[in-house]
Amino acid sequence: MKKLLIALSLGVFLAGCSTTSEYRVISSKPLSRISILVGDTTRSADGEEFSIGGGKTLKAQGFDENNKPVSAGNPAWVALIEGIVAIFPSTGESVTVTGIKVGSTEIQVLSGNIKETITVYVRE
Repeated sequence: MKKLLIALSLGVFLAGCSTTSEYRVISSKPLSRISILVGDTTRSADGEEFSIGGGKTLKAQGFDENNKPVSAGNPAWVALIEGIVAIFPSTGESVTVTGIKVGSTEIQVLSGNIKETITVYVRE
């Protein structure tokens, strides 16, 4: 009985500590805007710094007109100044951005007629 109580207490404790930083898709309304986030966080990637050869996952998170999370679909990603960063793959909700040479560039994500643009920096 004592072991059962300890196991149940541990389960309740772990369940209470479990958090997720991802948005959940809960709306069926159309896409109204996109945010570009760092990985599975809720932190904006605008102003994100990369090292040469260093890669980070960026994610396009869609929102409806009521600011509820929705799918961003299969957005296209592009660096507006070539040669500063590499983006792979070039489409999808999640991509890896890798620093190539020192500088800054804007990264644009486009899904249908909805787009978002951020600036990223590559440092030595």
